[in-house]
Amino acid sequence: MKTSRSLLTLIALLTVASQARAQVQIEGPNLGALDKAALAARAQAIRAARGQAFKPAQRQDMVQRMVGLDVGSAEFKSQISALPLQARAAIFAQKAATANTPVASHDRRLRGMLTEFGASKVAKPKKQFIEVTGDNFNLFRQTMGGNTVWFAVNDSPGHLHTLLADQGAGDRFHHNTYGVTTDTASITGNYTQYAMGVQLTDGEMDRLVRYMNTATTANSTSAGKTSVFGFFNSRKQKVTDIRCTNWATAAPIGDLPRWATTLEGRVNKLVASGAMAAVPELATAGGLHAALAAAPTAEARAELVKRVLAAQGMTKWNKSAVHRMAKAFKKELSEWPNRPADLVLRQSFAQQLGLGRSQDPAKWSYDLLMSKRVPVIAVLNGQRDANLPQKTLAWEIMGDISASGAVVPNSHYGDKKNLGVVPPERRPAPAPTATPNPNPTPAAQ
Repeated sequence: MKTSRSLLTLIALLTVASQARAQVQIEGPNLGALDKAALAARAQAIRAARGQAFKPAQRQDMVQRMVGLDVGSAEFKSQISALPLQARAAIFAQKAATANTPVASHDRRLRGMLTEFGASKVAKPKKQFIEVTGDNFNLFRQTMGGNTVWFAVNDSPGHLHTLLADQGAGDRFHHNTYGVTTDTASITGNYTQYAMGVQLTDGEMDRLVRYMNTATTANSTSAGKTSVFGFFNSRKQKVTDIRCTNWATAAPIGDLPRWATTLEGRVNKLVASGAMAAVPELATAGGLHAALAAAPTAEARAELVKRVLAAQGMTKWNKSAVHRMAKAFKKELSEWPNRPADLVLRQSFAQQLGLGRSQDPAKWSYDLLMSKRVPVIAVLNGQRDANLPQKTLAWEIMGDISASGAVVPNSHYGDKKNLGVVPPERRPAPAPTATPNPNPTPAAQ
């Protein structure tokens, strides 16, 4: 079959454009701008905001303090990202009204099932839905983009889009899908998407951005995204079939497991006592995990572990835990050689929120909908929808979410059970009614 020159040229141009788009890098937070104490204070504030630890009156005080600041000022940028999403949504609405691009907003209390930290329970979270359109989308980025990743799904969730703003001085809002193709986020066309925002600490956001950027770079080479993305499931099977959803839910951006944190504390005490003088890398890097991540080769890590094990004061448990950490570095970095080394042993994105990994966009976005850690839902609309508060949300296999917030069955899977439907409440049996008198007394005239 003969291929025309014009068709070959078109294919070449499309390939170049695709590769250029794949090279787009997201700007992460500038961790060096703050000292260790300031970063810890910000992390504590963001975790409190994510956990809904602030009362409405406290959030209102935050709004009053921020609403008079210019969104482009350094003071506004440094403070807005640590505020709760509800306060930031109120600031967004007030700023949008001032700019004559008003934001429609309504509250809806949802009622569904949620599996959190391994336990299934009935969830009744209250959500604020805010409508974002093309004329205030940039303002949305300025107020709601800092330290927040937005997971967006279509009107009927069949695909996941990840929206992430530059975290430093950049003014871009990125759209990422499958973890490896990054381009400019925008609202175009007459369609609707629902975006669930999750607040991240500076450390978590830095790890997520580097994870995405590394995969973007790897995808343009022969290594491919599977040299960065992947995980072991509960059966210890390696999963590299990365789809639009599971790359994000499995992203290793969270905390270290408890045993590793305990080991770090014990090793740091030995460093402070002078017992680790033969391993100066520990003090330089700030811990054993960081030192292993900074080691340039597997041989360098093995030599570092050998010196740590030879130090005075290493108990049997300490030595066993050091071997365990070294084994994790060897295994994970051999399986995913292009993954940033400091992501070894990190909890997945889903684990950090107490949720389960999922390949299904409807299931993952439903879990975010029901989680208290996501109090604000951004409705991204090409055109304003006056019927938004009364709209039924068709959530595919999870059921339909009515205007009252109840999750009800739908016909998406026919007679199959919808996963998110709340089971009927077990009410006490009604009291028996009195037997009617067969010969009632005639009513008085």
